[in-house]
Amino acid sequence: MRWIFYFSLLIRTFAANNRVCSKCKFYVPAIYNEKYDIGSYLGRCSKFTEVDKSSQSVVYRFAAKARCNEFECGSEGKYFANDTSGGENTIGLV
Repeated sequence: MRWIFYFSLLIRTFAANNRVCSKCKFYVPAIYNEKYDIGSYLGRCSKFTEVDKSSQSVVYRFAAKARCNEFECGSEGKYFANDTSGGENTIGLV
C-alpha cells in the first residue's frame, strides 16, 4: 500500500510541472474497452520504444518510466513537444 502513496506523489510532482506527459504529442493514452481513459499514469510514450523479444513487435514505454529515467525524458521533460492537434492523440490505442 505504501507504494501507491509514493507513486501518487510522483505523479503530482510531474503534474506540477508545465511539461505534463498527457499534454505532449508523443503521449498515447491508456484506453480500456475502447472507450474509457483509465488515467495518465498508465499512458505510454511513443518517443521511446522497446522491441518485444518474443513477438518482435514494438511496445511503447510507460510515460512514467520515461520521466523517471534521466537518459530518456527525465524529470524535466527534455523531449516534451506541445500537442498541437487540439485534442486526443491519434497514434493509436495501447
